[in-house]
Formats: sequence, structure tokens, C-alpha cells
Amino acid sequence: DFEQGRWVSNRVVQRHDSFYRGAVLTLFTSGGSVTTTAYHPFWVIEGHELKSRPHPKEIGQHEDEGQKLTGRWVNSHDLMAGDLLFTREGQQIRLLKSEQRFEEMIPVCNLTIQTNHSFAVGSDGLLVHNTTGCGKFGTGTGNVGKLSQPLRNKMKRIGNEIAIGGNRGITGAVSASNALALGERFVGPGFRVLSGKNGLISMDGLRQFRFPAVKRGVNPVTGQPWSKTGTQVNFQSRPEAVGNWLNNVHLDIR
Repeated sequence: DFEQGRWVSNRVVQRHDSFYRGAVLTLFTSGGSVTTTAYHPFWVIEGHELKSRPHPKEIGQHEDEGQKLTGRWVNSHDLMAGDLLFTREGQQIRLLKSEQRFEEMIPVCNLTIQTNHSFAVGSDGLLVHNTTGCGKFGTGTGNVGKLSQPLRNKMKRIGNEIAIGGNRGITGAVSASNALALGERFVGPGFRVLSGKNGLISMDGLRQFRFPAVKRGVNPVTGQPWSKTGTQVNFQSRPEAVGNWLNNVHLDIR
């Protein structure tokens, strides 16, 4: 609670699970470390040239500033060694260093908090905002109308092929990010990550999307490669939430 300058308890309204492609940072403090996507706002109490650093684009320019808790929001990738961060114990802890890397596809999680827009993360309980400007891997947020027309057409084709049944392919290749957008739409809201972290499964267990995987070999009937690009994703369905996946549609990744 920024007006009171102290932590308060609030209910978690929703957990948002997704996948992300891009810069990932690991932040190290004297108490431990936390890994975050780029563009995730952290509260910084004090730091070198703090006022001149870029403002997070997804929140108000001076949001929460000028109240009981000194400091301001700073994007994760704009944090600097020596910054003083705020912990859930009400203490200040110094950032020792940060390391950045690129990830092709990793699971990420964010929270919607009732009343407040912030929460604590990591072993230190660092204060972060519940918004992020990083986006997610793909465009699978919202309804199908937000997909481009070519992807909407592809989504319709996937549905038609699933309805026909069996093992079927779709002509044409898409990017990995667009494939995930289709995959998230295919499994629908409330999906979860497979235990092997190699795909997504729908809330009712009837639809599954498998992440890009190498596909070698030749179709013995046609004599053609199973995949023209060597990498495919799979859209699968079954009539009950247990048992084998009876219907499989595969799509090449370029």
C-alpha cells in the first residue's frame, strides 16, 4: 500500500500463465536471486541517475511516486548494480548484479491482485508491479478476432482437420511465435503447461498443443519428408480427458 508505505494482504484474483520469447534477466542480491522478463517494473528506492531512467511504458509516468514509500518503478532491464530495492519485510536490499540472456520459449507467470497492483517475488520478496510490457511469446491473448486474417484462416483449417480426424497435415509453414498463438487459441482459456514442459493442454483435457520439435524421416506412402522444414508443432484432440490422442494435425515451423 503506497499511501501507507507498508505491505498489506490482498487476494490473488487470477494467475496468468503464458510463454515468452526474448530477453530474460537474473537479478542477484545479497539474499538470493530472481529471474524476470525484460520490461517488468521493480520498485527502486535509490540508485544512480534514478530520475533519468526510462519509465515503464505500461504504467503511468509517475505512478505511486511521492507517497510514503520513496522511489519509483524501473523496468527490470534498466536496473543497475547498487540499486536499493524494497522487500516484503519492509527492508532495503541492494542489487549486486544482473545477467541477461535470450530465451526462445520459457513459461512465465504473472498475477492479478485484488485492489493493489503489486506483489512480492523471489526469496527476497522484491516489490514488483503486476504489469509487464514484454508481451508474451506469440499473440495468443484475447479472442480470435485479434489474430491476423492469415492466422484466422489457419485456425479454421486446424479446426476442420481435427473434426475430420486422424493424422493430418496443413500446408504452409508459420513462425514459431505464430504457431504458439494458434496453439493457445486451440487449447483455450485456462490451459496449463504439460508436466514435461513441452506443450499446453486445455482445461478439460481434450485438446493439446505440442511445442516445436524436430521431425525427420519420410512418409513411406508418398515418399515425401514428414516435414518440409524439419520442425513441426502438433494440435491434438481426444473424446475423453484420458487415453490416447486420436486426432493429430501437424504444421511446419519455418
